[in-house]
Amino acid sequence: MKMSNIKNNKGIQTGLFVPLEELSELKNSLKENSQMRLLLEDLMEKWKEDNMFLNNMIPGGQTITETHEKSIITTENLYREAFAKGVSLHYKDDRCTAEREFISANPDGSEDLVDFNADSRKYSIIKRLLPAGKGRWAYIINKN
Repeated sequence: MKMSNIKNNKGIQTGLFVPLEELSELKNSLKENSQMRLLLEDLMEKWKEDNMFLNNMIPGGQTITETHEKSIITTENLYREAFAKGVSLHYKDDRCTAEREFISANPDGSEDLVDFNADSRKYSIIKRLLPAGKGRWAYIINKN
């Protein structure tokens, strides 16, 4: 069975990593109706349900996983094309605290927190979040 120790920053073991594929072997080595065996059975059932859900076919003839993977590629291509034209793209995440705030993903790989004024249809920079090459979408710049 493949297992890895998990240690904290002081080198003290704080956990054990067992790949999901190996849980049945671990489960079978435990006593019937033990708390640990029941916990593993619950985890394995949840994992099976999640995998079945992700592999369900949807109306487009693809699985949820395939559709998700295709959407990632499409989104990356949109960012790549925008950056190649020198255009920043905007999105929201937990760093946006007000309704008018957005993250500006810039062609140089930097990120700014911006305010969007709907009346004037203009963005104004609130603050620089990440320098060039360090933003969420920076990897797109050099990806072939």
